[in-house]
Amino acid sequence: MKTKQVAFQRQNISCSGTADFFEDSDLEAMRTAYFSWKSLNEVYKNFNMRRANFPEFLSEGLTSVLFKWGRTNGSHFTGLPANSMDLIDINTGNMIQLKACSTTTGTHPGPTSFGPNSEFDRLIFMHMDCDTDTATWYELKADEYKSWAVNRTETIADQQAQGRRPRVVILPQIKEHNIQPIKTFKF
Repeated sequence: MKTKQVAFQRQNISCSGTADFFEDSDLEAMRTAYFSWKSLNEVYKNFNMRRANFPEFLSEGLTSVLFKWGRTNGSHFTGLPANSMDLIDINTGNMIQLKACSTTTGTHPGPTSFGPNSEFDRLIFMHMDCDTDTATWYELKADEYKSWAVNRTETIADQQAQGRRPRVVILPQIKEHNIQPIKTFKF
């Protein structure tokens, strides 16, 4: 991984900031981390405990490598309308929000949340299937996610308007709307 100062254009506006760029040479460390995390979850399972959250090193790092995007790591970027994104595409200036979950047979994916002021250009969802050791990425329409139901009476947009952090499970949305993968990776 290399941390770099970057300058790029977004809609004819000059932008700059610091981003982490993971590289192909980081993939072996990611494989090691993935199988270590998977082993840890087996130990947890033996003690009737919930699985550990999917590490950002794997979700954001692997996405950075495969898509050639910079991980923002909470950095502030000048020229951007927001700084709440996870990744930045310095070729287009797109702000990317990444959501991820992992599943095994018999488990249900956990919810993710969106901040009340989430702003991004692209919404990417990564699903890690731990039974097949395969990661799959989907692109969700950034302007449609706010209409998803959070409960029987409210949508994501409704709760955001109240200043809340709505929680929603994304994987069923992928299946319900027959969204096709944009990339897969096998550990």
